[in-house]
Formats: sequence, C-alpha cells, structure tokens
Amino acid sequence: MKKVFAVAMTAALALPVAATTAAAQDETISIEGRVYLDRNGNSRYDEGEVALAGDPGGTIVKADSGERVAKYATDAEGRYRVENLPPGRYRVESPAIERYNAGTSSTFDRTTTGGTVDVRLYGSRVIGYSYVDANLDHVRQPDEQLLDPGTLNGKPLPAPDEKGYFELNDLPFGDYAFVPADHSARNLRPVGTTGSRTFKLERFNNVTTFDLRHAAIKGDLAVDVPVLTPAKDVYVLGEEADVVIRISNKGEAAEKASFVLASYDAETLSHSDNVVAPNGTGFEFESKDPIAPGGSVDVRLRIRFTKLEIQNLHVIVRPSKFFKDPFQDNVAFRAVRVVEKAPETTTPSTPSPTTTTTTTAPAVAQEGNKSGLASTGASPLGFLGLGALLLAAGTGAFLVARRRRS
Repeated sequence: MKKVFAVAMTAALALPVAATTAAAQDETISIEGRVYLDRNGNSRYDEGEVALAGDPGGTIVKADSGERVAKYATDAEGRYRVENLPPGRYRVESPAIERYNAGTSSTFDRTTTGGTVDVRLYGSRVIGYSYVDANLDHVRQPDEQLLDPGTLNGKPLPAPDEKGYFELNDLPFGDYAFVPADHSARNLRPVGTTGSRTFKLERFNNVTTFDLRHAAIKGDLAVDVPVLTPAKDVYVLGEEADVVIRISNKGEAAEKASFVLASYDAETLSHSDNVVAPNGTGFEFESKDPIAPGGSVDVRLRIRFTKLEIQNLHVIVRPSKFFKDPFQDNVAFRAVRVVEKAPETTTPSTPSPTTTTTTTAPAVAQEGNKSGLASTGASPLGFLGLGALLLAAGTGAFLVARRRRS
C-alpha cells in the first residue's frame, strides 16, 4: 500500500513540471513596428513624415549569430509584423538602411526580445534660396520677385516660400544632377550658384545648399579712339585709309555690340570679318559674335575720304541691352583734316663749292623817280658835290706848286 502511494505521489508531482515544460515550448513572440523617415528626429512618427510603404526585403535575425529567421515587407503605412518567433533576442534589419541614414545608437536600437521596434531613418536634403536680390543684401524684400529654382534629376524643385527659401527633404543616397532655371532672358544673372552641377549624397552628407539668388545684369559697352593707318596730319580728298576700332565689354554678360561710324563724309569700302553690316548702310555694324565680359574686339574698316567738310571720325557704340549702361565711354572722336590736293613742296638749291657768293643788303624800295627806275634812297647830287670839291682842291695844289718854282 505504501508503495502504491509513493508511486502516485511521484506521478502527481511530475505532471505540473511536464505541463510547464510543454507550455514553455509552445510560447512564441511577435515583433512589429513601422519603417519611416523621422525627419524631425523626435523618435516618433508625426504627420507629414514619410513612411516607407511597400518596402520588401526586411529580415529578422538572431542578435547573437546573425542567423536570418524571418522576412517581412511593409504595408501601405510602412508597418510590418512578424509572429511566432521562438523566445530570444533578435535584431530588425531593413534594406532602407542602405539608402538612408539611421539614428545613432543612443537613440535607436533595433534589437528586441519581442514587441514594437520602429526602424527610424532620416534622408538627405537639398535647400536654398531663389529670388531677385536687387540690393544684394541676402534678404528677400516684398518687392523682390520669387524665382523658379530649377530641377533635380529632371524633376522641378519646390517653389520658394515668402522668404525665397525652398527645401527638398527625404532624399536617399545616390547621384544627383542639378540644373538651375535660366533667367537670362529676363536680363537677370545669378549672384550665387552658377551652372549645372552633379553631386553625390552619401551617408552623413545630409544637406546640400544652393544659393540661386539673381540680380539685374549690368551692361557696359565701350569704344576706344579710332586708329588711322597711315597716321597723317592731313589727308587728300579721295585718299584711302584703314580704321581700327576697339570695342570692349565691361559689363557682366556676353552680348553683341552694335556701333555706328557717324562720319558721313567718309565712304566705307570694306570691313573685317568679325562684324556684319545688317542694314547695308555702310556705316552701321554689329559684332558677329557676342563679346565676353572683360573681352574686346578690334574692327577694321577701309574708308575713303570723299568730302572736305569732314572734321573727325565719330564712332558711337549703342548702349548695352542690359541694365544701367553708364554710357560714359560709348562715343569716341578722331580728328581728321582733308584737303583738295597735297601741298606743294620745294627743295632749296645748294650753291656750288667753287662759286663765291656775295651777300648784299637788299635795297629799300621807295617811290619810283621820273625815269622809271626805282630809287635806292641815296641822292646823286651828293656824289657830284664831292667830285667838285676834289677837283677844286687839286687845282689849288697845282697853282701853289707852280708859284714856288718861279
């Protein structure tokens, strides 16, 4: 009897242990959560933040060995759920971690023994300003126009707000091509970022900035004093000469220069190949190609002087088509004198070395005498009186000598 009781007690004690073991073997855990871009970094999903919907390829792995034990995909709201996992410590992996930055270890831990694990990520951003900064103070005024920023990978960037600011968030890693909008047709030039750019967004390279402010293009065309070849003080009517006119672009944008040779008393015979004569007038010209900022062109004209009235070669470069050409150096003059025929030149004669040259003072012309000869100013009576005195003196000397002999 005692033996039977002992066996019964042993069986009674063994049943709860077996039931507990069976219950432990039947126990499972579930892991669920959301995969999203935590734009503001507050560790919770907020309205306006992007949930990565329909993202396949997520896995659950054992935290100790890395063995993959389950796969998952997100639904339309970025949620996932994995059930019936044996108790243990697991880590939630997501393919999105390869495309976006993950939270730091202090704020984001994807290991769990069951329950809710959100995969919180954050993307890169492109930000900037795009407006007409008329006074270049880096602050958009109410009367300064907002501008289209351009495109990123072929898609339009967001329109700027009232401050001229725009941003594009939640960008994955990768290569990007930025093309700014062209506002040159509105006579605007960029004062910040210029030209198209390609760049790469990589881990922790989370902000790329574009300064797309514009300002009015300032134009300033100028002309130097024309240079004549051959350079002479006097030209003869009908004579030809070459004129070199240097036109410069001191402005901020390339443009063609238009100018006038406003000297209608000179005929243009030909011009260099770097200009065209659009109106066929012979005195209006335009550079064939745009002149770059800081550049210049030398235009050569062949002219003929056709009138005596010409006083100068007068060149006028029309004002720039862009904003505020000061028109301080758009006009140039080159004084010109034209005569009917070349002045005669005489060659002075040189006396022979064997010839004795006598220089006499020229006579002073006075009123002519009755004989028709020009008077020299000396009276002939004086010479006659002197001869009479000499004759009288000689006669007296002769008489004295005769008396002494007698």
